[in-house]
Amino acid sequence: MFKHSFSYYFRNTWEFIRWDIPRFFKNIWRFRRELKSFGGWDWYYTISMLRRSLITQKESMEKFSNEYEPTLRLKLYYMKRAIYLTDCILEDKFHDMAEARLGYKTVFRDFKFEPIEGSTSKRLVFDEESEEERQANRKIFEELSKIEKEVWNELFDILKGDIYNADMYTEHKGKAYEDVHNGKGLINWWH
Repeated sequence: MFKHSFSYYFRNTWEFIRWDIPRFFKNIWRFRRELKSFGGWDWYYTISMLRRSLITQKESMEKFSNEYEPTLRLKLYYMKRAIYLTDCILEDKFHDMAEARLGYKTVFRDFKFEPIEGSTSKRLVFDEESEEERQANRKIFEELSKIEKEVWNELFDILKGDIYNADMYTEHKGKAYEDVHNGKGLINWWH
């Protein structure tokens, strides 16, 4: 009738009550801001959950890790960098970064609504910008796109890392852990 012994079911039930249920409510509290506004239709919420997870893992490693200090510092540096990059993405800082990098601001022109002849509708009309202003705005937009691509690539390079477990048995066989790992790689961030 039963596949396992009574003690197996009792132990699993006890672990569920003792560990899993409290962890579930702790995680609801920890991710409350992200869960409150979560929607499965947009990337923004996925990145915000990743950000909260990285913050939690960084705090845990700072507090409880017993890892070799130089490799721990590297991992914490890349965790902080990944959190900063997710902040840039979530707060859409690319426009400001492009303006700061190029040293000039975007030129915005006023607009107005004009009636369309023979209709009750109105159309949007922008004041003409000079060719100089148009070129400056285009350069800012191009720089913005370049910065956004750099940020996304850097974030996923950090998360992806360079060293995998299989590499430790092939390419880096016989080398010490701290000689091989550069602090990158979500798979290597544990304590």
